[in-house]
Amino acid sequence: DAYGACYLAGHFRGTMAVGNTNLTSGGSLDVFVVRCDRYGNFQGAVKAGGLGQDQAFSAAATASGDIRLTGSFAGRAQFGSFSATWQYGLPKMFLTTMPPAPTLRIAGFPTHTVVSWPGRYTGFTLQQSSTLGASSWGTVPIAPVLRDGEFVVTNQLSAAPKFFRLRN
Repeated sequence: DAYGACYLAGHFRGTMAVGNTNLTSGGSLDVFVVRCDRYGNFQGAVKAGGLGQDQAFSAAATASGDIRLTGSFAGRAQFGSFSATWQYGLPKMFLTTMPPAPTLRIAGFPTHTVVSWPGRYTGFTLQQSSTLGASSWGTVPIAPVLRDGEFVVTNQLSAAPKFFRLRN
């Protein structure tokens, strides 16, 4: 993509470990998309599909960073917030667009920190932690405000360092 990241798309059965993520198929076969940075470091993975055989055939990154994915599905398949249904059991083709993962922007000021991300990423929860341990994350108690096309959260500074992430 425009940032040098690369993507791998395909399909799997059962549980697949990739990076620090385990993906588990919901049916026979499910689709996956993995993102790595320009150095080959794992950055994330998502799965899509349903109970039937869902397969990815081709993927391409657009100039805006979206991923266009084609393949086939049987029955009902979930692709993020979009659901496709075909009642006659035979596989059908799909073409879907997956936006890239949102990037947090963090700006520090003497009395507060501003955390923001693009407004097209609805359904995400901002979480914080003072350590990077898997079980130490909690939801930021301040609701994001949509301002100039960005979700914005203003946090007061604390004595302990804070890490932030988005969760969907």
